[in-house]
Amino acid sequence: MIADVAGKGVPAALFMALSRTIIRTTAFSGRSPASALMRANQLILKDSQAEMFLTAAYAVLELDTGRLIYANAGHNRPLWRHAADGTVTELDQRGIVLGAFEEIVLEEQRLDLAPGDALILYTDGVTEALNGEGAMFGEERLWT
Repeated sequence: MIADVAGKGVPAALFMALSRTIIRTTAFSGRSPASALMRANQLILKDSQAEMFLTAAYAVLELDTGRLIYANAGHNRPLWRHAADGTVTELDQRGIVLGAFEEIVLEEQRLDLAPGDALILYTDGVTEALNGEGAMFGEERLWT
């Protein structure tokens, strides 16, 4: 699970704390990733009085098979680094942000990870970080 709130400061931190609690509760209820995020969206909208939203990606890995089931609620697209040949695939599952719209529909994607493969989850805080010369870190450097 990874998420990012649109906003800064104490209000954003409180909104993230609320959202994190709700998402964890719905995830631990045995729901699939998409179902958990859609239910969390309903609860966030009922409980939040802030005009904020968040992006999230939630994945469940079956350790015995390597099967990954994930849903994306408007978050940066995860990257799948294949150990066999070093290639990187952007997981292009799309979805809508949480906390902004009452009825959202999220889809799940399934894929089979091989031993040594890596799933890279990140926020724009990583890719937009600036070095001393003012150059952004960028997505390409996530897997190199």
